[in-house]
Amino acid sequence: MAVKGVNGSYPFYEKPKPGGKTSGNGFGKEFMAAAGQSGEEDSKDKANGKEAVPQNQLMSTEEIMKMISNRKNEILDKVKKGETEPVIQIGAQAYTEKQWKRMLESFDDSEKDIKDRIREALEEMRKKRMEGELS
Repeated sequence: MAVKGVNGSYPFYEKPKPGGKTSGNGFGKEFMAAAGQSGEEDSKDKANGKEAVPQNQLMSTEEIMKMISNRKNEILDKVKKGETEPVIQIGAQAYTEKQWKRMLESFDDSEKDIKDRIREALEEMRKKRMEGELS
């Protein structure tokens, strides 16, 4: 199976983010290590039983496809074991169910606080009107 645009002449790399940090997922780290840009030691990969790709060497299409296949299998295993949470996509943001519920509770609390403040302000205005009419 071939992937369009992936061949031995183009290395895959992740652009460094401000502060020198890159994404925390293992999949990106594997590609970064293969491109020689991870800054992490290969001993961690050896300890995890992963093959270390020499730094600054380009990956072949077969190696990239093998890494993608391995990652797909990891995700499938997580789904089968129930270790994943459904994600709700809202525009550019994505929330797990726990994050979504927390965000909604926070919004509901804020909304209730605003309603209470409006109610209190209206009561004060009514009291002032009543005092103004009586005097």
